[in-house]
Amino acid sequence: LKILHIEQVSAGISDAVQIQFRDLARIALRYNSSLVVLAHNPPGGTACFSREDRTATATLKKMFAGIDITLYDHLVIAGDMYVSMRANGGMMG
Repeated sequence: LKILHIEQVSAGISDAVQIQFRDLARIALRYNSSLVVLAHNPPGGTACFSREDRTATATLKKMFAGIDITLYDHLVIAGDMYVSMRANGGMMG
């Protein structure tokens, strides 16, 4: 496990962001990645996952699996705090 590339894919308004799977896949494939970790800072400034975060993560995980890439984790980062979906059992299935 080593970081191959870090890139800001999208910036949103105060309470939402549009993420295009095609953009994420293009980056992962460009760097021949087998694993992807997503991260974002929440609009409320609290390091916790929303229902929408969980739904989007599950959808992206399935889409990445379709191109033989593992969505390994999704992090929410707020100031000096963070939470890992993987560490909290949210990357199962």
